[in-house]
Amino acid sequence: MGHYKYSSEQIAEKGESIYQQKVSSGLVKEDKGKYVAVDIETEQVAVGDDLLTVGDPIREVHPDAAIYVARVGYPAGAKLGGWMREAGR
Repeated sequence: MGHYKYSSEQIAEKGESIYQQKVSSGLVKEDKGKYVAVDIETEQVAVGDDLLTVGDPIREVHPDAAIYVARVGYPAGAKLGGWMREAGR
């Protein structure tokens, strides 16, 4: 789904950059498998167990936020079929 101000590609590129540079180093072992939502404009971050609701705390403050979501320790946030492998394997 697109955003009124950013394309999906822009959200992914900026979000991944923020995640790698500012967020991932602050995550702990217990966060593996959780979801991280990043507002690409404010760089506000939320961590949660549910892909569908992880961005809710950000949207409460910024309803029109452009949010990027990553899954900690995995190369993708979700799978369409088969099994999901850990990053680096």
